[in-house]
Amino acid sequence: MTTPHYGAAQRLFIKTTREDIDLNQHNHFQCKDWRNLTPLGGKYVSLNSDKKLDTDSFYVKPIASWVPHLLIPWCVPSCPNCKANTHVDIASSRWVQFPKLLFGVKSHRYLDTKLYPCRACNKEFTGYHKHSIEIDAKVIIGYFNFYLAGKCAVDDELYSFIVDWPDTSSARIARHLQKISAHNYFSDYQLFLHAVRAEKIKSAPTCSKTPRKESSLGTEPTR
Repeated sequence: MTTPHYGAAQRLFIKTTREDIDLNQHNHFQCKDWRNLTPLGGKYVSLNSDKKLDTDSFYVKPIASWVPHLLIPWCVPSCPNCKANTHVDIASSRWVQFPKLLFGVKSHRYLDTKLYPCRACNKEFTGYHKHSIEIDAKVIIGYFNFYLAGKCAVDDELYSFIVDWPDTSSARIARHLQKISAHNYFSDYQLFLHAVRAEKIKSAPTCSKTPRKESSLGTEPTR
């Protein structure tokens, strides 16, 4: 079983976002950008708020939630095997096990989607399956602008950054991206320190001391 490359706080944000989408369907996206669904904690909360923040909330990244049948009117994704959407059951779609890493210029997000069953061939496919997207190109062109690899994806900004940089080696581009990422991390770190100074961070629970037991050789910690 594959394990996710994120912690408990990110897992909770993914879970609550999925639940809200399942509950509200297309209404979830009425006033939200599906490409950048941001969490409620960490750097995305104003320091003017009375709410105190969990330390873990600063690690939570946004989600790009690609659910084509909820994002585009009358859109039913096409089965890559049958090359048609006639027998695709959108009502029985379910979330993929884990979202893909979606890399950008400064940081990363998570690209989430659903699995769609096809009743004709009895197979499932992801909402961002390459062949499905190719078949539906006329419907989704200009809307889905991410570039897919096997285990990750790249957003349009990073793709343009790499492809359109003239007369530059890939090693130099990689070094520059590392610098941009480091500057972004430092900026987030400064914001966290400011939140600490403003007393906007929840206090960590006090850890109890490890109980000790007596032995014939003296005192030792219990295991």
